Amino acid sequence: PSREIRLDGTKASLTMEGFDPQEPQLRDKMPADDPAFGRPEGHLSGKLIMPDGGKESLTIETGNWLTFYNTLADALRSGSPPPVLPDQAVITAQLIDLARESAATR
Repeated sequence: PSREIRLDGTKASLTMEGFDPQEPQLRDKMPADDPAFGRPEGHLSGKLIMPDGGKESLTIETGNWLTFYNTLADALRSGSPPPVLPDQAVITAQLIDLARESAATR
């Protein structure tokens, strides 16, 4: 499969090369608190492409599942707000469904 992700919007497009390495690192039994966890072995880059053809390189942040799950655990214990609100999770799931639909029609 392609290692490029492309999102086309009404004002610009975003392309990203590479994938978040956290899932394969966990499968390979790398501890989530290892300093190398979440850091890609290769280059993870992005570009913002404007309608006039202009391009802007973007720095892609290193993923951090450990912080997400620690924050979620704290929220469940203390009643503080979770790192992602339920309505945000629904919107994310809807976007994923729309992306799958779009990919199926290409």
